[in-house]
Amino acid sequence: MAESNSPVLIKGPKGTQKELVASAIHGASVGEDENERPFESIDCANSASDEIVDRLIGSDKCGGGLVKDAARGTVLVENVDQLPIELQPDLGSPMRKAKDEARFLFTTAADLDGAVADESFDESLFYRISTQSIDCPSLEKRLEDIPLFAKSVLQGLGKESVQISEAARRLLQSYGWPGNFTEFRQVIENAAADCSDDTIEEADLPDCIRETNQWSSLADHLEAASREYKARILNACQGDSKKAAKILDCKPSELS
Repeated sequence: MAESNSPVLIKGPKGTQKELVASAIHGASVGEDENERPFESIDCANSASDEIVDRLIGSDKCGGGLVKDAARGTVLVENVDQLPIELQPDLGSPMRKAKDEARFLFTTAADLDGAVADESFDESLFYRISTQSIDCPSLEKRLEDIPLFAKSVLQGLGKESVQISEAARRLLQSYGWPGNFTEFRQVIENAAADCSDDTIEEADLPDCIRETNQWSSLADHLEAASREYKARILNACQGDSKKAAKILDCKPSELS
């Protein structure tokens, strides 16, 4: 993928570090010439929609354009789904103008396949930008990698000596992380700053994480109590699941 000059669509929920993936693709593409091959970006979510195309290809108002500035480098268009559909076909112009000079990368947190199906995203643009794609999974789907991610964050902070207690690790791996890596990084940074003896403990984590674990534990206890109660009723009925099910007001299959 790095050796190609084709566009790449980087997909994933907010906070999944899609920009870092784009930066890595750029670095791998240009190799040792990274300092001489620029990396330019524009965020469709934070830019005036009627200026995005002009900023890419240039105009009297917006100057020479990012495509020209990124000659022999990379142009990253973030949140491409936020570009109004009536302007989406115009994005083909700067891509054609770039030709082999600049590579285009795109990010989105939206389901573009679904958007094309309901005609809220231009089909021709979708096929143009998605010849190659990368999925960035949510942190909730990578909970087993939490220790590695934490180690990386701590190394970036210059706090390699900071450790995470077993109890704190379990809490981190039981949380749903709605803010994904952005939220995770902030939590680890704050915990590393607040912890004592170079060890992040449960008390160093925010309430939302500790409370989630408490509710999870309660649910586990309730489920275990329910199983035990059903087992006692079934035993009292001498293994007659139909009789026990009638007492418990449930299906016999739920007792197996």
